Amino acid sequence: MKILKVVEPNKFEFEERPIPVPLRNEALLKMLYCGICGSDVKVFTGNHPYASYPRIMGHEISAEVIQIGPDKLNPPAVVSVNPYFTCGKCSACINGKQNCCLKNETMGVQRDGAYAEYIVVPVEKLITNTNPSLDEDLLALTEPFAVGFHAIERADIQRNERILIFGAGPIGIFTMISAVNKGAVVDIADPHYDKLRIAMLLGVSDIANTKENDLSVLYNNTFGNGYDVCIDACGSKESIYDCFKFVKTGGKVILIGHSKEEIIMPHADIVKKELTIIASRNSINLKATHEIIKNTDMLNSVITDIVPFEEVPDFYKRLVAKDDKIVKALIRF
Repeated sequence: MKILKVVEPNKFEFEERPIPVPLRNEALLKMLYCGICGSDVKVFTGNHPYASYPRIMGHEISAEVIQIGPDKLNPPAVVSVNPYFTCGKCSACINGKQNCCLKNETMGVQRDGAYAEYIVVPVEKLITNTNPSLDEDLLALTEPFAVGFHAIERADIQRNERILIFGAGPIGIFTMISAVNKGAVVDIADPHYDKLRIAMLLGVSDIANTKENDLSVLYNNTFGNGYDVCIDACGSKESIYDCFKFVKTGGKVILIGHSKEEIIMPHADIVKKELTIIASRNSINLKATHEIIKNTDMLNSVITDIVPFEEVPDFYKRLVAKDDKIVKALIRF
């Protein structure tokens, strides 16, 4: 089989390996699709805070079960995978915060992932597709969709709350869909019109192109009072600072985006407004997102690129160059 690894930052290499043999309580999977995440780009460029090398990336998985254990052949079943490997013993795990496990290893970051034609994972990590109408490509959205879903659950979003999300990439859009599903009214800000256009298709209330417009246009929609909740889904210091600027007194700021740099926060405004700051990491309940994914009309509009496995190194040139035409890309095996 063929695998693709990052030998060192900014250097890909294909390699031929034998198809792995699953041990007891492991499953052999034939990859169908793998999503390309923003964190994958950071691993590739050497900007991810937790990555080590060499590394096989990939944690957004749609795959076919080929075999369970060393002997048992299974009828084909299409699954996604929980890519988080936790210790079960640390204080976070014991307190139900497995998503924050102190020894967490995420596929494609701290341990090898799914840029491979076949992978082996523990059976307990399989997330079976119980919705026949859920397409195989959409199944690869399970993990990133769950990240946004988890943030909305953390924020305890209520019906009719006004929310502003910074970042209309996949995480921002999936967060928006989860919030709309709760009955919230969501605006979204991003410098790329193609991403904002997709957000408009999927239920956003209003948009702001931050390259062309002042955010005061959105702020005025709240009658100058600010938003109940502001969410950073991109990790830039500018968007994080704007979260504190546009959230109302007594409101909440939700931080999802990752950044390797230290971010200075406006302490005086935080205290003056008596804000609640909530960080959101990974996800806990991945399977809960399948029903929302299935029932979201036009969700496939998020998938702007499907890339054959052999063409991934060339495609990453576009990702590194920050091609704003790309919203969500999937690798097809």
